[in-house]
Amino acid sequence: MKNQTLGAILHGYFIDHLIALKGLRPGSVRSYRDTIRLLLVFVAAQKRCKITRLTLDDLTCERVIAFLRHLEEERGNHIRTRNQRLASPRCTASSSTSPHEHRRCWRSASR
Repeated sequence: MKNQTLGAILHGYFIDHLIALKGLRPGSVRSYRDTIRLLLVFVAAQKRCKITRLTLDDLTCERVIAFLRHLEEERGNHIRTRNQRLASPRCTASSSTSPHEHRRCWRSASR
């Protein structure tokens, strides 16, 4: 694995692990892709290099923690505890309700 590029390792993770082994749906795979892209952009900015120059050794625990803090503090992606998730109100809109009503319900539940 040491001789593989970071791109090849990530490609294998998506194809072999997320799709083939875990059987994730395309939307879930896109979510993983977008998050990893954000991580790589963050690490490249910290190292002041291009994403294509990153190696597996650049993805240290400290950098991942700094990235997660960045998501929470600078982007406003706060982590809610399990109890907060359980206590949050559920959507009361029925299946015949308009999509607009579902969005309003979702927004109020996520506050």
